[in-house]
Amino acid sequence: MQEVARRFVRGAGFMTTLRRVSVLVAMLLLLEGLSVSALAAPERGPKVYLLRGFMNVFSLGLDELAVKIEKRGIRAEVYNHTSWARLADEIAKDYKSGQTRPVILVGHSWGGLAVVNLVEALGTAGVPVALAVALDTTSVTVDRGQVGTFLNLYVATGRLRAGPGFRGRLINTDLGKSMLVGHFNIDKIEAVHAIVLRHIAQAVGHTGPRRPPVTAATSQGTAPTR
Repeated sequence: MQEVARRFVRGAGFMTTLRRVSVLVAMLLLLEGLSVSALAAPERGPKVYLLRGFMNVFSLGLDELAVKIEKRGIRAEVYNHTSWARLADEIAKDYKSGQTRPVILVGHSWGGLAVVNLVEALGTAGVPVALAVALDTTSVTVDRGQVGTFLNLYVATGRLRAGPGFRGRLINTDLGKSMLVGHFNIDKIEAVHAIVLRHIAQAVGHTGPRRPPVTAATSQGTAPTR
């Protein structure tokens, strides 16, 4: 009986020690987690929002473009064009909190139309867009919005127009006049990527229009008019 009692006491002591060690480990893990959470700052700075076109499958060149953008140290994420309304709220919130500045938008086909919708929605929310890029989208009027540069690259048709509430520089460029390009490959061509990347590099150095807001609908190489 004495031997059994000694074993029980040793066992009880072992279990108590094990529980204490378990509690200590749990506390250390919790504290480590809190420390990581406290020290880890949210990602901040510029972000490029890329929007695919119809059926979310015909604009896969934007995924490749997003990789190139991230290799340059700029956040980039690809979305379905149908998510533009939700994105407008998200972008406005992140911009006003200072987490995402400047805002850059790129869209192909219906994704380009979503970029127009975003520019207008963000304009209503008081959020400027540093750079907007549409790749061969529908010919529409950008009714409102505050944009540093709105670059519209299209093939034959798809020229954008500036409405009375639009503030910024609108550049329409027909790429069909200078390269072999069509609606279904404009998002995949290296030369087009180079144009977009160059404009993004110029845009990340500012948080809004680089000049006093003007209303303009220009062709490439012409000065905006008042």
